[in-house]
Amino acid sequence: QSLHFVSFEKFPLTPEVIKDALSPWAARFGDKIDALIKHYPLRIKGWHRLNIAPQITLTLIFDDINNAIPELNLPIDAWFLDGFAPSKNPQMWDEPLFSAMRRCAHSETTAATFTAAGFVKRSMRDAGFDVKKDKGFGRKRDMLVATFSEEETAPHTPITKAPPQNIAIIGGGLGGTAAAHFLAQAGHKITLFEKENSLAAKASGNARGLYNPRFRKQYDTESIFYSSAYAVAYRTFKNIGADIDFTPCGAMHLLNNEQKQDRLPATKENWDWHDDHMRLISTADSEACCGIDLPHDALYLADSGFVSPHKLCHAFSANINIKLGIDNIDYAAYDAVILATGADFADFPELEPLNLHTVRGQITSLKAPDNVALNTVLCYGGYTTPANDGEIICGSSFQRWRDDTDLDPQDNIDNLAMLNAVLPKDQHIDQSQITGARTALRTAARDHFPIIGHLRDNLYVSTAHGSHGLLSSIMGGIILSEIISYNGASALPQNVLKKLSPQRFTHTK
Repeated sequence: QSLHFVSFEKFPLTPEVIKDALSPWAARFGDKIDALIKHYPLRIKGWHRLNIAPQITLTLIFDDINNAIPELNLPIDAWFLDGFAPSKNPQMWDEPLFSAMRRCAHSETTAATFTAAGFVKRSMRDAGFDVKKDKGFGRKRDMLVATFSEEETAPHTPITKAPPQNIAIIGGGLGGTAAAHFLAQAGHKITLFEKENSLAAKASGNARGLYNPRFRKQYDTESIFYSSAYAVAYRTFKNIGADIDFTPCGAMHLLNNEQKQDRLPATKENWDWHDDHMRLISTADSEACCGIDLPHDALYLADSGFVSPHKLCHAFSANINIKLGIDNIDYAAYDAVILATGADFADFPELEPLNLHTVRGQITSLKAPDNVALNTVLCYGGYTTPANDGEIICGSSFQRWRDDTDLDPQDNIDNLAMLNAVLPKDQHIDQSQITGARTALRTAARDHFPIIGHLRDNLYVSTAHGSHGLLSSIMGGIILSEIISYNGASALPQNVLKKLSPQRFTHTK
């Protein structure tokens, strides 16, 4: 048996407050309280999936329930309605909640709530539930219990967990290794195929990669995805730790053109992240924040930073059956096959309807100057990392029109010029400090959003992760693990799953 608990919270508490509030029960539940605090997500808006224990999953949805619950659409076994009394919190006890109760019902769905308010009873009946009063608890005289009564028209059947599957994953980059990691955690037997002679041989092979969400002005479907993916990536990196060079040094996103001056303040307002995790920094405060006196205001993400994508791929694939130098796989030998092929998509006719393309990018390594005291990631159209082992990385070129991976000296010059444009003049870096470069092809979709989900037959896909692949590949692995393990069901927002789905390209209206 397994438990998947879904909970909504508009005003998430800090871990410290939670621990203090639960302290009276520390003698009885101390280790479990510590486990909850360990897994607790960043206090940012989003859908946060937490593996509390091998058989216990918690999905915490940090948002107003009326905004979020319309996107919940999976079979619910039991509802526990605990949102304060209707007289104190009338906003929760409203139509979106009761519509969701009907939408997510199966023939055996139950509900219980401490309140016995008449309109709650009527609303549950209107949603198809047989409702009755029962003896309350504590100082409550009555409570309501209910069972879905319209068995013949129930929208769902109960979730059944699939038995362990024999799964082939094609591609040894971030998309493939992340899928292998989460599917193996779910108990499946994984074989990972990579046609090169090593994992992370191409776009996932950089020594350092930034993890930032893709910013949008509104908190829309794509924002929900990237906000949630940012939080789960942070928790994943933190759990793995030093083995992947996890460095949460913060990131400064400069408002250095009109588009960013319009977009980033709106992001801060509409995404509604707590100031602990996202805030606007003025030029006057930039040096105290990042070590450099910058010429522009910035959006600062305190938890952002960098990891080693190359090391992350190897950490994800530990204890996975890996076959290198092989690109001919019999799909019929496996219960499911996941295509996470990156820039090699042209070798797979199954992916042709997705109309993928590549974007060439070159990063530049520089000897860290003594007079550049940058201590956060700096993003300005390009990006630069703080010094690490006497070296900083800046990049990246963005060339959709090129499909070669030859090192280009002009790209190094251009990368350096973009960096010098935002550094104080007395901290400009000379071309003589260039120590190396690396070029790779990212894969992208024509709508600039990842493609994750069921393609056809026993084929699934995780691709088009683009320049935010550190986030989207991890969320992709989680999504594939859920839909394969639970016969298509996922406790993630339906608008996000629909937008990610490969069916957006393969199906015509």
